[in-house]
Order: sequence, then structure tokens, then C-alpha cells
Amino acid sequence: MRRAICVTAAFHLVEKVPGLKADAEIGRSIIIRSLQSIATAGKGPEDIYAESSWACLILLVLGDLQTGSADIMAMRRTLISFRVGRRREGLKKTALVRFLEYQSGLYVSPTNPNTAQKPREI
Repeated sequence: MRRAICVTAAFHLVEKVPGLKADAEIGRSIIIRSLQSIATAGKGPEDIYAESSWACLILLVLGDLQTGSADIMAMRRTLISFRVGRRREGLKKTALVRFLEYQSGLYVSPTNPNTAQKPREI
């Protein structure tokens, strides 16, 4: 999670500090490999669909939006698949999960409005 925050912050600062881009790209690759190894390790749904992994995916999507990365569509599809997988597994809905659902909806709705959570009435 810390690495994902640092990577997203570095991508945000790249315009002012261009030297951060290479480190941010390396960090992003490390996060993706880590998430892939968790998914393929044969662990249970609680590990595969952990809230921390979900938050990392959201941060990676945010970083891709900041840089205009060509990978943004693949990351959005991954985020959508992650949400669908959590629902399919019937994992519990905590306050954090509701927050992550809302945040995910902000990033996936431009590509698929039906996956976004409806806004709350104020």
C-alpha cells in the first residue's frame, strides 16, 4: 500500500521533477507483479480480494490517469474484474469496502456506467 501511494505521488510530481518517472514506473511494475503473485498463489478469496490490493489497484488507475498511460483501459478492466470477483465470492461489506466501491465507481464509470455505484442523496 505504501509503495502504491509513493508511486502515485511520484507520477503526480513528474512534471516538476522528471527524474521521478523511471522510479515510479519501476515501483508500478513491482506492485503489479506483487498483485499477480497474490492472485496466483492459490490462496483464499480473502487474500486474493484483500482491501489493500483493491486500494492499490485504485491508486494505480489514478497514476495512469495522471500520466495518460496507454495501460489505463487494462487497469480499469482489472479493477472491474476485481470488484466482480469480490461480489461473486460474497465477501463482507465493511465501511472500508463501501468506500473502495465508491472510489472504484469514480474510475470505472467513464468506460461502463452500469458498474458505478449510484450517488447517495444528500
